[in-house]
Amino acid sequence: MTLSDQEACALIDSKDLTGYANDLQKKIKYTASVLDGMTVYQPSVAKNSVGVVALNAKSALSMWSNPFAYPFFPMISDDEIMRLAKMTGATVEEIKQIVVGYIPQNVSNETVICVMSYLAEKNTISNKTIKKHSKENLNQIAKVYSCGNYIENQMFWEDVKYGNKDMAYSGCEIIAVVNALHSMGKDLNNEEVAALISKFEADGAMLNGTWGTCPNKLADYLVEDAGYNVKCTSSTDYNEIEEVGKNSDTIIVTLYNDDNDILAQIHTINIEKQTDANGNVVYIGHNTAYYDDINGDNDGVPDNNEMIPSKKYSSLEDAIKDASHGNNSAPIMVMGISAPCQGDFPESETKAC
Repeated sequence: MTLSDQEACALIDSKDLTGYANDLQKKIKYTASVLDGMTVYQPSVAKNSVGVVALNAKSALSMWSNPFAYPFFPMISDDEIMRLAKMTGATVEEIKQIVVGYIPQNVSNETVICVMSYLAEKNTISNKTIKKHSKENLNQIAKVYSCGNYIENQMFWEDVKYGNKDMAYSGCEIIAVVNALHSMGKDLNNEEVAALISKFEADGAMLNGTWGTCPNKLADYLVEDAGYNVKCTSSTDYNEIEEVGKNSDTIIVTLYNDDNDILAQIHTINIEKQTDANGNVVYIGHNTAYYDDINGDNDGVPDNNEMIPSKKYSSLEDAIKDASHGNNSAPIMVMGISAPCQGDFPESETKAC
């Protein structure tokens, strides 16, 4: 059965989805145990890997229990896959590839965002937990965060709690906000980063943090709390996306790591705008899992200070497509952020971090 966007959103608002969501949470808890040590939301560099890689869940989890796919279509058994292969003459792997590519290729971004918003509304992280995490996180943030610099090292934030997971696992949206603020000249100190995590634990965490943070909530924060103008689009038309980038000071993008494979999961990054020496605008992705052997140990294992920004791209389209280093990423939501033209607004800050 194929649902229209309106039908999908109506289903999400119905009481019938409550049990469905409970089943989903059970599957995600199972998934989390299987993926222990991996990250759902970022193309990560494993600590024992060689070079720059973009990991996904294929090696650890079969498609049929993938949590992101679950809200959009029923689980398909191996027997059903075999039956479809025989009917069509395709191989089992070809059928599986069709299935894992179904959501990125056929489910609209509006529907995906609608589901994300629903999951954020079902957040049940208690105030007690939020306060406990805030106190604990402050000490851990000091070990991995350098105020006044972009955050590139999400994989090292595993001791910073976020809901029922940690920031290394599902904190990329919050990191994208911190990076976007830095690119606008506003640097958060350790206490402010801890407070930001707490804010999204209270309002925005999807499935209590297992799926990270709803992108709509990022936009709400940037407008209502930080005071910026935000232009959002869920379009896949790069002419429209480039227009958003052109009229913004910095960008946050929620994207599919691989537009042909839902198992590669979703990531959110900040894309900085710069003007090069020739006066041309270039785009630079932050927290995209690039690293350089700055320390010269040549062991293929990145250190905390060796994570670096992406290369420079001549277009926002190129920066988005190459966010996972394979030129096959695809946008779900693009947020263009800019300072208000008028009004009392904080200028770039210089403060002790």
